[in-house]
Amino acid sequence: QSSLKFNLLFPLALGLAAIVRPVALALFLFVIIYWLCVKKFKEVLFAVIIMVLLISPFSYFFSKKTGEFTFLSNAGQYDLWLGNNPNANGEIIVIPEENETFRGLQSEKEVNKKALQEVFRFIKEEPVNWLNLQIDFCLSDIYQFVFCLFLRLA
Repeated sequence: QSSLKFNLLFPLALGLAAIVRPVALALFLFVIIYWLCVKKFKEVLFAVIIMVLLISPFSYFFSKKTGEFTFLSNAGQYDLWLGNNPNANGEIIVIPEENETFRGLQSEKEVNKKALQEVFRFIKEEPVNWLNLQIDFCLSDIYQFVFCLFLRLA
């Protein structure tokens, strides 16, 4: 039996988290699928309405700013390129205007388009390097997580 407080606070907290980190929408999706499987249709409808009401103003603002529909962020392709290029090392590198790959591009839309093309080019031309990069990122994150957990327990 779900409480009204939980039904209100859960989508509210998750919506705020999604505004800060859009990946939080994945958790929301899993919860919605679970609720649908256990036939909690009222909870699903209520949570979706709250999420839409919370995210819509941000989506509208970003869409007006960029001139095309933008759900929560328009940096996806550039962010994808940051972690998937031959020089990626897990750190944020220079802004697009200062990077040779993006020099001369005028808009965010052009930068994002070029970034996505570069990611696919890197994967196609250097699949082994790309795969090694993914493995290195995963392992470094696991080590960082275990290290932080150990520090908290110590």
